[in-house]
This record gives sequence, C-alpha cells and structure tokens, in this order.
Amino acid sequence: MKIKPIFHAFLFAIIINYAQAQTEPQYKNARVINLGKEFNSPVMDYAPYLSADGTMFFVSDREGSQPTKEGILSHDIWVSFKKPNQDTAFFTPFNPDPPQKNGKIRLNTLLNEGAACISLDKKRLYFTGCNRIDGIGDCDIYVASILYKKDSITIEGVVNIGRGINSEYWDSQPSISPDNRRLYFVSNRPNPEHGKGIDIWYSDLDTLNNEWQHAKPLPKSINTGEIENSPHIAPDNRTLFFASNGHTPNYGKTDFYYSRMSSDGIWSKPINLGKPINTEEAERFICSNITGNTLYFSSTRTDVPGNQGGYDIFAATVPNILEEVNTVSWQQSDDGDAEIIISNGNITIRSFQMGWSTSGRHSFTWDGNDHKINRVPSGKYYYEVKVSGVKDTQGVLLMK
Repeated sequence: MKIKPIFHAFLFAIIINYAQAQTEPQYKNARVINLGKEFNSPVMDYAPYLSADGTMFFVSDREGSQPTKEGILSHDIWVSFKKPNQDTAFFTPFNPDPPQKNGKIRLNTLLNEGAACISLDKKRLYFTGCNRIDGIGDCDIYVASILYKKDSITIEGVVNIGRGINSEYWDSQPSISPDNRRLYFVSNRPNPEHGKGIDIWYSDLDTLNNEWQHAKPLPKSINTGEIENSPHIAPDNRTLFFASNGHTPNYGKTDFYYSRMSSDGIWSKPINLGKPINTEEAERFICSNITGNTLYFSSTRTDVPGNQGGYDIFAATVPNILEEVNTVSWQQSDDGDAEIIISNGNITIRSFQMGWSTSGRHSFTWDGNDHKINRVPSGKYYYEVKVSGVKDTQGVLLMK
C-alpha cells in the first residue's frame, strides 16, 4: 500500500513537530522586558552577570567609560545593584573603576574590557582584558579580588589568570562554576576536533596546587565548528547556557541553548530556549539568577518596548529548568574534623558533624530535612564546610 503524498507530508510534519517538542521548551508565557533607560544606554550594553546577592556586572561603552588615546570611549565593566525584592529592577549603574592617575594594574583601562563573572562567594571577579602589557594573546582572562562596601565595590589585585587558560589566541567570556573548581570560557584557538573556530573551552582547578590545568574544549555535542560562545554555568553546576549559530532549530543570527551534564560528565543534546527569548536578531551573553527563574541576556532586538539602541540588556521570567542540588562537595588540603552547616542565609537549618576526614575530595548528600527532620520549603540554601573549625568551602543548594 502506497502512502499518499498529502498523508506523507502530514506524517512528516508530525515527526518534525514531535522532534522539536522534545528539544525545545515551551516558553510561550515567558515575560521579556527591556531593563529600560535607567539601566541601558544609547550605545552598547551587554554581557550581564548577576552575583548571588543581586549585583549586576555588565559591559558598556557609555559615557563614563575610559577614553582611548583617540578619545573614543572604551568598553568598560559596569555595576548595578538590584532593587530589593525585585528581579527586573536595578539602580543606576556606576563604573567601579573610574579614571585614575596612578599606575596600578586596574580593572577598567583605556583599552577594552569584556565579559565578566563573579564567584559564588563574591570574593573573585573573572573578566576579559584585551591588549594589555601582561597579555599572552590579544584578549586574556584576568582575575581580581572584590571588596564590598556600602553602595559600592572596590576591585583590587588584578592578575592575568595564566597559561593554563590563556593562549596566544583570543580567550574571553569566563564563567566560573559554583564550587570555583571549573572555569568555562571562549577561545578561537585551534580545536583538535574541527580545526579553527569559536568554541567553548574549560579548565579544571588543581585544588592541591591551586593551579588551573591545561584547557580542553567541550565535546562536539556542544561545539559544532560554527560559533559557540557566551557560556554560563548555572548555580546547579550542571546546566550550561550558551549562544550558537551551529545548532538547530535556530531562529536568527545566534540563539540561546542549554545543555545538562550528567553525573558521569556527559553533556546532553542542546535545547533551544525558544521564542520569545530567541528572535531573528542576535542574542548573546546570558545568565540566570540563583534560583533559575529569571534570565538576563543581551540582544539587538527591538520588538520589546524600551529599546535604547545597539545591544540592550533584557530580563525574562521563565519556568525553573535548573535541577535540584543537594550534594555538598569539598576538597580538604589537610586532615581534620569536618563540619557542614546548612542555612537559609540568616538562620542555621541543620548541621552535620562529619568526624575526622583525611585530605582529599569529599561529598555529602543532604536529605532536605531541617534539624527537626521536617522537609524544608523549596528554594535556595547555603552550605559552609569547616575543617578543624576553619571555613574551608561554601556554596549553594537548590531544593525543589
């Protein structure tokens, strides 16, 4: 029996629609807003990164950025504080490192700075610096210390992160894992899988020697040989957001996707975030808040009210796609008594005396119960590991 052409086409359409349904989430009800003229400027505003406490770092060449020798405003890293109890409203941004006359190595210079990220403990800033005198390639990744003060921050101790990560090529767009043990970034160095391209790479930290190991590219399931950039490892340490023009389906110049890493380190097939987050325009640089229900990203789209020009920064409220995180992991450099303290940020929920632990890597799975053995509400929780009474590791747990 022959299948009639019209039925064949109908069957094919069903197969295609089913395949897309399996690979693309339905964000039809996502609310996308432009952060508005109090936040965005008439020029370039891009590469948002939200710290655990709601401090937004991003890149802009707006008025107040460092001027180049030619008098053109360079791309600087800017900061804005989130307004209390609001995920899409921010105070007026400020330059954390305005022009100075001293000769110290600084965050913002008359050269261009690029995408940045913050460690979960808010102690370290990783950022892109280009054409610096201590650079290894044309753009390198740097690390600095952050000091928080009332309504301001200070950046100190800027250093090149070194050759474990940087190369003689272009290295940019860092994203640090919640446990501070893996750094994802973007590079145009040759990839052994497909030669030259713009790919996402990573480096793992040797915690005993405190050195970043030789960088490796993510597998072909992520890197296609086209453009993959803008990585963001989510607070669950398993979900990786990124931008690409090499995966399908694709709506425009570059779309946002996410992939999830399994317990054995295998990355899943990337899923397009879908409309209305992705458009026919260029979407680049994405991050999530700590609970995963708000995404921040930059785009050249003009379909949302409030467009200020060039790249603007947007926010989208979405269903939480992050996985529950209930495992505490830590690396002990010395033998000692280990204690795990779990809190909601203010009040201790539960503590565990782990007893004598030898040096090395350890993990513990929390059952989600408080000290009265009652299930805690869904949301974010914080853990702290002390070894012989000294704080060793801290991180975030997500309960659903």
